[in-house]
Amino acid sequence: MPVWILDDGPLNTLATVVGSDDVSSWPKGRFKVADATWRSATGRREDLLAARPSPFSVFSVDMGSDAAEVLYEQLRQPTKSDKNLAEHESIAWALAECPEAVLVTRDKRAAFLALAELGRGGAAHPSELWLQLRETRLVTEEQFKELCAETSRREQSPVPLRCQNQSQGGTAGRC
Repeated sequence: MPVWILDDGPLNTLATVVGSDDVSSWPKGRFKVADATWRSATGRREDLLAARPSPFSVFSVDMGSDAAEVLYEQLRQPTKSDKNLAEHESIAWALAECPEAVLVTRDKRAAFLALAELGRGGAAHPSELWLQLRETRLVTEEQFKELCAETSRREQSPVPLRCQNQSQGGTAGRC
């Protein structure tokens, strides 16, 4: 099973559809958020991350670590801006600390950077996570449909064909 790192956008979508009571029974250790994502959480996203017990663990990039070297020498130019910090933290942490991690993002630049740095499977569209959540029965069929519809609305694109009304009994990776 991969470790899923949720970027801001997918975390917002998840918080819109799934409540903190729903996630309190989810397995621990499989869902991560960068410190920058956790610190900027407000509203429903903050409530979701505050679920007790929480399936979400927060990671940070500690100065002097291999991840910090990747983050500050490779991914980020000296800047005072926090723009894209969560994505860069996620990629650096995954590269140095958790090679089985997959960054779930809607941001195209972050996805391409994660693929370049982490390799095939290092980044995923939110639909990948929604499918996994449904296959492992962590969300209901109705929640899955809402997650797909909300993602589609936010991206102004159609729901991927493999997430549309197909039977659950299909091949792996299919709905």
